[in-house]
Parts: sequence; structure tokens; C-alpha cells
Amino acid sequence: MAGPEEEKPIVSLLADDPLERPRIEAFVLGLSESVDALQDLEQEADFGGIAGLAFGLARDADLHGFPALARAGKAVASAAGTREAKQTRDAILELTEISRRVRLGHRGAAPPGF
Repeated sequence: MAGPEEEKPIVSLLADDPLERPRIEAFVLGLSESVDALQDLEQEADFGGIAGLAFGLARDADLHGFPALARAGKAVASAAGTREAKQTRDAILELTEISRRVRLGHRGAAPPGF
């Protein structure tokens, strides 16, 4: 069973920056599409596609202040590099859960300092 810390919504480290907020929200809005694409690539056993997309997602997550999501994306890219289906699937599942928490942290949230 997941502990309380593993269930908490994740908010960007840059959420207090009014200039970053629109960029963060755009990133979060596109997150489900990226996760869906990773899952589709996993079904196709396209390890190269998974690695490329996951690496880009990790880079963007880091840029937008989501270090946990960035680490998960790097883990997916690394797992895909091994071409091991189970390891890749497990890493994608972890990334999917973290992305769910990121979306929770930014869905309908009051602006920081409210």
C-alpha cells in the first residue's frame, strides 16, 4: 500500500513564478498525451521510440520544475535502453503514477499565495 507521501499531489518547484505558470500549465496539459504515447509505444515494443520520448519528457519535466517526474522519465529511457519489456513496463507504470500526481497538483489549484 502506498504511503501518504506517495499519494500527495506534486506541484512544480517553479509554481510561485508568475512568468512560469503558463508554461507549467501547458506542460501539465500535454502530460497525459505524452504518457498515452509512451504506453502505445510500449504495446508496440518500440524501445527506441520509448527511450526518445521518455528522455524528452524528462528534460521538459526538469525544465518545468518537476524533478520526480524527470527522474521517472530518465528511468523509463534507461529501462527502454535495456530492451527488457517488464523493466520498461514497470518504469512506465511508475511514470504514469507520478504524472497522475502532477496533474492532481495543477488541476483547479488556487494560485500560489492565494
